[in-house]
Amino acid sequence: SRYKTDFTELAFLGKGGFASVYKVKNNLDGREYAIKKVPIRAKHLNDKDKLDVIFKEIKTLAKLEHGNIVRYYSAWVESATGLMAKKEAERKEILTLMIMMSVHPLTLKEFLRNEGSESTQDSAKYCWHLKCALKLFRGVLDGAEYLHNKGIVHRDLKPGNIFLNIEAHDQDVNGAKDKGLDCRYCDKRCGLVPRIGDFGLVAELVDGYQFQFANTPLNGPGVAAHHSRRGKNIICEKTDIYALGIIFFELLYRCDTGSERVKCIMDVRE
Repeated sequence: SRYKTDFTELAFLGKGGFASVYKVKNNLDGREYAIKKVPIRAKHLNDKDKLDVIFKEIKTLAKLEHGNIVRYYSAWVESATGLMAKKEAERKEILTLMIMMSVHPLTLKEFLRNEGSESTQDSAKYCWHLKCALKLFRGVLDGAEYLHNKGIVHRDLKPGNIFLNIEAHDQDVNGAKDKGLDCRYCDKRCGLVPRIGDFGLVAELVDGYQFQFANTPLNGPGVAAHHSRRGKNIICEKTDIYALGIIFFELLYRCDTGSERVKCIMDVRE
């Protein structure tokens, strides 16, 4: 197993859908990365449409190079199980798609709730002031604009899928200016670079739109775009633009609980 040979697993970062993400250390170069493990079941191997969905994320990531997008390094497939009865194998994971990406200390969701580790909390705390919200949001907009210019719709933009790097202030990181959250009302000053990640629901546009064939929930409760919520099966940039508006609202208005967030978002939608 390349994973067991080349990497040391450091921490479990999270789980979404069917995939799990781990923080690892490369035993050769000594650097830390995030590896997303996507299970592939036996029944998927004869389903071209399902395989296309599974591999869509890495095919999209491989096309992207922008300072406000999570960086993709490589991907490979590993065996996940030994021999077993055919009927049992169809229900179980037999292969795992490994996606190696840049790792980031916290998400925008954690940052807004001050849920980062002690080291990140010491250097990065959100103050809820307009100037800081605008600086951070500009980086997210730059990343979304880059995707749309390439004919790609993310379809799942939300604070939990925006990752933050703490950089030296005023650095230029791969073409993305760090959005230093310096504020005249705050004592601390740190540079943050937002990076859009998790492309599991990504869609590519043809002639400006694409039909949606599956009823996939978008963006969590209350966040799906108006045309998605009304049951129309069309994917376009409006899906992301609506979600960006909700993200900007969350940068400006503090919600202390998940239920309060859902209620506020529903109120904004109305």
